[in-house]
Amino acid sequence: MPPSVLFLKDVVKESSFKEAWLKEPVETADDFENAIAKSSWKLYNDSLPGFSAAIEGDKEKFFNATLPKIVECAMFAFDKKGVSVDIVTTPGDSTSLDGRSIVCLLAHMFLCTLPNREQIANDLPWAINFQSLFSSYYRQENAKLQMFIAFFENLAEYPEILDKLSLVVYRSGMSLEEATSSAWSQCHQRMCPIDVKDGSIEYEHDAIQVDFANKYIGGGVLCGGCVQEEIRFSLSPPLTTSLVFCPVMAPLESLVFFMGGQHKHSNYKGYAHSLRCDKSVDMSEEQSPVCVVAIDAIPGHRSVNEKNFLREMNKAFAGFRRIDVEGMKQWRVKPIATGNWGCGAFGGNVYVKSFLQWLACSRAERKLIYCDFDKNKIFQQSLKELSDYAHRKGATVADVWSIMSSLIADSTIDSNDVHRLVLAKLREKFDTKKDAPPMVVPEDDDDDDEE
Repeated sequence: MPPSVLFLKDVVKESSFKEAWLKEPVETADDFENAIAKSSWKLYNDSLPGFSAAIEGDKEKFFNATLPKIVECAMFAFDKKGVSVDIVTTPGDSTSLDGRSIVCLLAHMFLCTLPNREQIANDLPWAINFQSLFSSYYRQENAKLQMFIAFFENLAEYPEILDKLSLVVYRSGMSLEEATSSAWSQCHQRMCPIDVKDGSIEYEHDAIQVDFANKYIGGGVLCGGCVQEEIRFSLSPPLTTSLVFCPVMAPLESLVFFMGGQHKHSNYKGYAHSLRCDKSVDMSEEQSPVCVVAIDAIPGHRSVNEKNFLREMNKAFAGFRRIDVEGMKQWRVKPIATGNWGCGAFGGNVYVKSFLQWLACSRAERKLIYCDFDKNKIFQQSLKELSDYAHRKGATVADVWSIMSSLIADSTIDSNDVHRLVLAKLREKFDTKKDAPPMVVPEDDDDDDEE
């Protein structure tokens, strides 16, 4: 049975590591390839074209400064203190990593020394080493690899970064009772306001940023994916360590991350196939702590039915709800920054997905910042008009879910009409009523977030 705590020295053989990386100098791409072959259980491409492309123009810097720092960080696993991390398996589990643990894990992932994932924990992501990135011919994969190399470049140039880095990871969840339609029908939290804007989620520094996740955390960050989650994890490499200790998410679970210190080491241009790395981050400037919540959508399902709607609404609430975890308490009342979750490669409908996230955020008693990457002004106006009216009139989650439930029962409903139809029903109920006072987000306290 895989362990509940991962000790790196138990899964990486010290003698083999030193044989590969310390016995002889690693000064060229061929040397690097040979070292990888000695320490890796599988190589995908003998020529490692992705690695060669990523260091093109900076070869001297990589082999003289960056790689020695990577090897130095990996050696932390074998010193007297060692490196260990808890496997975050079930709701309520959490783990805290200091800078030393973060850089050591990333170094072993980069050097491809970690064993088959089944030797660490059940149901981990498919790729936990960098072999696929090293072997890829695609420019967008090279861009991600350059972002990870930038992390180690900065670590070599600014060693003080190490002491400030931190990562807390928590697995949040819901009970079956909380996830029923009845539970939503009995929720009398007021519908929250929405700040709708153009732009990207990662720039909302004072809000909890939503990761449009794969159920296997990180998605294809190390093996072929290049959209929102993969880009986010490449920009902030500490997030990528979670691939080693966070098994697959169940339908009523989410993963919550809190990062401190200099966690972001690159900017980017483009998206998907056009992604390019921009190493313009000023590491002399302090970075604000960041909280990221990972929620995975189900593919497709552009039609509206109660089973799928409840699944997605519950998934969102599992991520948005308040939690009491050491190191995360300052985020209990922060707004949620999200966007078109599950509406890209997974084919979801923006009107439906925005609506159910609004319900989940309201139940969690948070404000919502909606970042529309597509800059669809008609959609933005529709969402803003609906949320402004519901909030102004004091409509509750129960009110809105009751309307949505009745609409779902009509199998002919068009997903693009969700905002318009719900607003019309709200007007029938609330037009003759006075406006409610402005919403006040409850102050933080030590109580649980149960309703």
